[in-house]
Amino acid sequence: MVKEEILTRQMELGYSIENGCLVFDFLLLDRNEFLAEPMVFEYRTVQGEREQRELPANSIGYTICQVPVVFQASEKACITVHHSDGSTQQSNGYVLDPVNSRHIFQRDGIVHSLGVSITPGK
Repeated sequence: MVKEEILTRQMELGYSIENGCLVFDFLLLDRNEFLAEPMVFEYRTVQGEREQRELPANSIGYTICQVPVVFQASEKACITVHHSDGSTQQSNGYVLDPVNSRHIFQRDGIVHSLGVSITPGK
């Protein structure tokens, strides 16, 4: 029963794994879960260290394999990968490439965080 609840919540949060890639799909994402006002999001990194980040209003944040993911409304549907070395990589759409997906699943620390921009119609 716990496994089913985890899988259900995963779908409610708008992600799945297909062919080794993280795929974001917002069919079951409840917009009422988005923050009404900014708040501090605290999590543990893959190295076990506590980190905090400010989440703006109209966003939602959680972690996948200890990598923070922040959804925010935008006019452009894209995923922004923030690497630990300070570089960023942006891709259109809602499928994370296999290389960055693998870094997240392996918890190797190369991917620091993800920003997922959701268009209003999604």
